[in-house]
Amino acid sequence: MSTYSVADFQRSAQQRMNEIEQELREVQQKARQHFERKTELTARRDQAEMELVSTILTAFTPEALDRARAITGFQPLNAGLIEAMHQERRQLQERVAQIEADDRFLDRERLRHPDSGELALAMQRINEHRKALAPLVDKCRSNKRFEHLIEVGYGTSEYKVGFWRVSYYLDWKAGDEVMELFPDKKSFKELREEYLENSRALADLDPRLQELQREWDAGVKLENDYNEATYRLANLEALHLDEARKSLGQFLADCPEGALASRLERHPELETMAKRWAGLQEQVRYLERANELVLTSLLNDLSKEKDKLQKDYWKYSRPKNAYVRFPEAAFQSRFAHRREKVRKRLDRYGTTVETIYVFDDYDRGSLAENFLWWDLVTDGQIDGNFMPEVQQYYQRHPGYRYERRRHDDSEAAAASVSSSSSTSYDDAS
Repeated sequence: MSTYSVADFQRSAQQRMNEIEQELREVQQKARQHFERKTELTARRDQAEMELVSTILTAFTPEALDRARAITGFQPLNAGLIEAMHQERRQLQERVAQIEADDRFLDRERLRHPDSGELALAMQRINEHRKALAPLVDKCRSNKRFEHLIEVGYGTSEYKVGFWRVSYYLDWKAGDEVMELFPDKKSFKELREEYLENSRALADLDPRLQELQREWDAGVKLENDYNEATYRLANLEALHLDEARKSLGQFLADCPEGALASRLERHPELETMAKRWAGLQEQVRYLERANELVLTSLLNDLSKEKDKLQKDYWKYSRPKNAYVRFPEAAFQSRFAHRREKVRKRLDRYGTTVETIYVFDDYDRGSLAENFLWWDLVTDGQIDGNFMPEVQQYYQRHPGYRYERRRHDDSEAAAASVSSSSSTSYDDAS
């Protein structure tokens, strides 16, 4: 039986690690492309949803709400929404009137103008005073033992710690360290007095600054409340219409499979828009699933393979392993055709996501129950068994066959194609 030496292993391992680096770069590039494409498809899906719900719910009126409710069966689209809008209008009007009568709002320029406001100037003066006092206090407190030195009266006649105690030498050391921070000070006593004076001043200034800041914040909040209230008042109907459409969009997205088909078939223009929206939803889902189940899986596999190779490379570099021999079967299993297998996975991933991304034949789709968008999106040419939801569909419908459309120069002809005969991922690993 043929065997391979450690040198053979290290040479093959180094070559494979170089290949993995290239493969990882390609996977990362495809991941960036995936993000861009998913972002684009998501935006198209959201636009399709907005176009659909805007066509179903054309205005915020009782008549428009009744029509949308009749079409979709979404019961919250009723006169209660109109009453809720009127109630909010009354509340907003009351709030605006309340704010307009508040002195904090009436005097906003005098109080909070950034250059000349009373609050602004008062806070500026305190902050300037703090800047003169705080550095010395902060620098002193940077020594963890400084507060203790102040408490025991270090540097004054009140200091009574005996020289035979360990704390005496710890105080002495801390005092010297603090004094090194202030070479202009002649004694710790002088520093202590200035520290206490600055600390007392800061203790007086900080509460006042906090009070001014609270007044400032309350005034700013009042202005923000006013701006929001007046904006909603000016756009109330449009905002409520937008909120109703968002709720309708969520309802449509959550509808059981096939629930809308019978309702929308009486409205061909809506059915066409709904198919486009439904198809784009599936495209986004399929694109994300392909990334998760193929690209992310491949990234993890390559990273693990690289880590294992690196560990084994150094393991067999040790003198005690110098004469290890590797059986041919194990050696070939580890190194033979690895690059080809990765290439196949990447190529099939690329084909799959490209097919998903470019699909736009939404009119051939269906809102009916038990319709599989995957085969329409891929024209039955890509096996979807690597996706759990597609696999489950095949299992629930054992007799299912996709009717593929073929196009030539004269006419379209239909051919029955089994999903099991399409391109598969099974041999790509």
